[in-house]
Amino acid sequence: MDYQMLVKNLFNDMFVFFNGTQPLGLEPLIDVYQDEPLLMALIGRLDEAVKVPYNDVMKECYAFYKQYAGGDYTDEVWEQIVKDIQDFNQKWQNPWCRGIILALLELLEQEDKERQELQSQGTLAEDAAQEPGFTETEGQNGMEWNLCRRKAGKPSFRKRNMERTGSRGETLPPDDLRGWEDMISRPFSEMIFG
Repeated sequence: MDYQMLVKNLFNDMFVFFNGTQPLGLEPLIDVYQDEPLLMALIGRLDEAVKVPYNDVMKECYAFYKQYAGGDYTDEVWEQIVKDIQDFNQKWQNPWCRGIILALLELLEQEDKERQELQSQGTLAEDAAQEPGFTETEGQNGMEWNLCRRKAGKPSFRKRNMERTGSRGETLPPDDLRGWEDMISRPFSEMIFG
């Protein structure tokens, strides 16, 4: 899986969600990213997100991920990653911030595990290895709204399998979203400021 593209697109979409630059509720984000742990970390503690400058936190988290994504994960690099996470947690001391950075750590670990599996199989071509980091686009400090592109027919990262049917044939939301029907269709700025 292309974790770098996933993180980039998710941070872009969350930037739009938090800042209300375009109307975007949680429902479209959940449809696209489904059970992605990073999305769950970003939307899981919104009550804590408003207690910190969330744009600064997201930029710092994104920069952390960009710094290490796609690189070689030696023991020294892992030690630096752990130190950076400890410094981040000390700086912000917020459960929402901690959830995001730990979700990014999980993605780095998954990327490393997949790379090791490919190397052990001997199928990783040296010339196909990516340079660490991203190529960013202009707008909002390198962030843009990617969800609108997926609505226009671009594939999402996960297959859509969110709808379930109740005993009377009605469509039910996923278990973890019951009772959120009113909230998930509203932009973040409306949730906070009414």
